[in-house]
Amino acid sequence: EIFTQNVDKHIIVRMSLLYGAGGRFFDNLIGNLKLGKGVEVVEGNYLSPTFNEDAANAILNLIKKGAFGVCHVAADRMSRIEFSKKVANFYGFDNSLIVPVKSMFGGSIRRSDHSLNPSKSVKLDIKYTPMNLALKSIRI
Repeated sequence: EIFTQNVDKHIIVRMSLLYGAGGRFFDNLIGNLKLGKGVEVVEGNYLSPTFNEDAANAILNLIKKGAFGVCHVAADRMSRIEFSKKVANFYGFDNSLIVPVKSMFGGSIRRSDHSLNPSKSVKLDIKYTPMNLALKSIRI
């Protein structure tokens, strides 16, 4: 906040969940599915999973276009469970290994929506790769 008050032209890029090789959640998901292990995923948690290469390209394009202010770089909204099952199905894993849980690590029940509205980035002609094409490009 202090930064935005003291700098006229700035850009703050917000993202919800990046996926691709090297992404902690994605790599953990794939690793467990490969081993045939169940993966506990909190239900009621919504995000805007965005392919990491799209995020990098979006940031470069926003800078080139001189965008400023807050910009959400975010693909389609979905639940963390829906995302996990789409990944499992795409790579041919058993999606019943995705186990919905109310909370993780014995914590309190948290249903939360971390999805973002990408309308500003879309107006600036930022493109997002459809999830099936993004997954096709990720070697697991």
